[in-house]
Order: sequence, then structure tokens, then C-alpha cells
Amino acid sequence: MRNFLIKSAIFLTLCGLLDFGLGKIFGYLTVHATGGYTKRDNLISDEVDANILIFGSSRAAHHYVPSILSDSLDMSCYNCGLDGNGIIYGYGKLKTITARYYPKIVILDIQPTFDLFTNDNCKYLAPLRPYYQYPGVDSLFWDINPSERWKMMSNSYRFNSKFLSILMDNLSDRAVSSDNGYMPLYDTMTYEPSKSTAKKNETDPVKIRYFEQFICEVKRHSALFVFISPEYGSNADWPDIVEGICAKYSIPYYNYLSDKRFANNKTYFVDSSHLNDNGARAYTEIVATDIKSKLKTRCLTSDRFYESSACQ
Repeated sequence: MRNFLIKSAIFLTLCGLLDFGLGKIFGYLTVHATGGYTKRDNLISDEVDANILIFGSSRAAHHYVPSILSDSLDMSCYNCGLDGNGIIYGYGKLKTITARYYPKIVILDIQPTFDLFTNDNCKYLAPLRPYYQYPGVDSLFWDINPSERWKMMSNSYRFNSKFLSILMDNLSDRAVSSDNGYMPLYDTMTYEPSKSTAKKNETDPVKIRYFEQFICEVKRHSALFVFISPEYGSNADWPDIVEGICAKYSIPYYNYLSDKRFANNKTYFVDSSHLNDNGARAYTEIVATDIKSKLKTRCLTSDRFYESSACQ
């Protein structure tokens, strides 16, 4: 029995040392990444100080061209969109940024699967784990999955799904974007996508709550614009809840999902959900015009831009 306890203690000690060592090594490699998504993620959380920030899923990352917005609005711009992620990731990433500064304008692109509908919310925590120690991010983890409070006591846990990508991003200086976070798609859709039958989806109260918290966090210091970007031949069932929430907080809301300039024009799409670079540039020109028109009717200062008692 005594030998068993000694061996168990040695084993646990070695596991603890291994966990500590891996956490330290990959923490260092994450901070000092020279390329890839790791460097982009660090840049967004620790360095970006653009006047305009863009949040959302892949439809944000591929549909909004910062250089066009910068030229039109005479403000610096950075695209923070990330494939396969939505409002939960966006809120966490926003918290890492607002610990340093507030932008003048925030653009939020809404996609129902990632921003409104019920699915596995824990998966949206994965890209935020390396930033768990940032102010306000830990409480997001505890809320989405209380067990994360204990899992994050492991130094290596926050990196365990990214070991390979972190290593690769330290062996390369490959940038994922040449235009301030924007990731263009260059193919053109040459097929007619099959029409999918719209199905009923359950709205996720957790996502709705973080949608509203995102709004309130931004509204304290910045102008917020909510957009739905185009889809090819869309027949999706979009909940009225987005329009209702934007009205509640006096947020400008623009729905271009079925806009005729895009919805039936395959030359603007790489697939039915994503604009190619030509489509993104044409769409971003419209977005810039919308924002510029709204700014002409409002006074943009360092103080609150849209006043609403809903956030009080």
C-alpha cells in the first residue's frame, strides 16, 4: 500500500510538472507566434486600435473589406470575423479589446446558426481559451460551461486543441490577411445550389443574452451597426427577434440577405453562403454608404453615440 501511494504521488507530480511545462511552453509560443491565425488572434486582442471593428462569423471575415470602409469613412478599420463562430466568441473577443480601448464604430454581421439558434455553445469557447485571463473573459466561460472553471486550472488545457496550429504558426510568417483581417475568397460559383427547405430552429436564450450584452458593451462608447449580408437565392427563415432587439436599443439594422443586386447573381458568390472578393467589394461599398449616411445625422463623439435606457 505504501509503495502504491508513493508511486501514485510520483505519477501525479510528474503529470503536474508536464501540464505546467506544456502550459508555459505553448503560452510563450502563442504570444510569440510569427504567422497564421495565432498571430492574427493576438493582434486583435493586444494591438489593434482601429477606429472601426468588424465582428461576426465567416460571413463577416469574407464579406467586409476594411480598405473600402477606411477610404470611404476616413477611419482605420480591422476585420475581427472568424469562421464558424458568432456572438459568444465575438463577445469574448470584444472584452479582450475593450480592456485596452474602445473603437468609434463596431459592425456586427448576424448569422442565425452562430448568433441566434440553439447548438453546442461550448465549441465557441475554444478559440478564446488562450485569452482566458483577460478581464471579463473568465466569467463568460463559467456562464457557458461551469466546469470550465476547474478545467482551466490545467495550464495546458487552454492550448490542447491548438498544439499543432500554434507550432505551425511559430514556424511560418504566413499572414492570413493582407488587408487588416479581411480574408478574400476568389472562386466563382458555377453551379446552381439545391434549394433547401427552411426548417424551424429554436432560438437560444443564451445567445440572445450575449447579443444584448454585446450591444450594451459597445453602446457605452461606440456606434454599433448590425448587418445581415447577402446569400445566394436565400429562402431562410430569419427571426424577427433581430429587428426587435435592434429597435429596443436604437441600433441601426440593415438586412441585405435577399437583396436583388446579389441574391441571384452567381458571379458575386463562391458558394451560396459566401461572397467572393468581387461580391464583398460591391457589398462593402453599400455598407460604407449606409454608415456614412447615418453618421451625417448623428454626432459621433467619444461619448455615447446611441442613447437608450435599455442598457441602464
